[in-house]
Amino acid sequence: MTEKERSLELFNKWNQKICRGFAKDLAEQCPDILVAWIDMGFIPDSTMTFAAEYLGTDVDSETIRHTLIPLLDHQSAVVREGAILGLSRHRNDEVNALLQQIAKTDASPAVREVAEDFLSD
Repeated sequence: MTEKERSLELFNKWNQKICRGFAKDLAEQCPDILVAWIDMGFIPDSTMTFAAEYLGTDVDSETIRHTLIPLLDHQSAVVREGAILGLSRHRNDEVNALLQQIAKTDASPAVREVAEDFLSD
C-alpha cells in the first residue's frame, strides 16, 4: 500500500467516526434540526446512514416514519439500510409492508437481508 493509499484509508476511517459521532450527537441534542436537514437533503450519504439510524432512537414514531420512509427509496444502499435500522422501533402496517417489498426486490443483497432480519423479529 502506498503512502497516499494509506493516508486516504486513514482519512476515510477518521471521517466515518466523525460523521457517526456528529449524527448521534445531533439526534440526541437537536433531533428537530436533524429531521429538517434530512428532509432538505443537506446531509451527505456517508452521514445520512448514521443520521437515519440514530434518529430512530430519539424521536416520536410519526416523525420518524415521515422522515425515514422516503429514504427507503434513496439511491444509496447504505442510506436505505440506515433508514431500515432507524424505522425498526417504529414499525406499523405500512412499514412492515414496505420492508416485505424491500426484502424481495431491493437491488442490494445487504439491504434485503436487513429488511428480512427485521421482519423475522
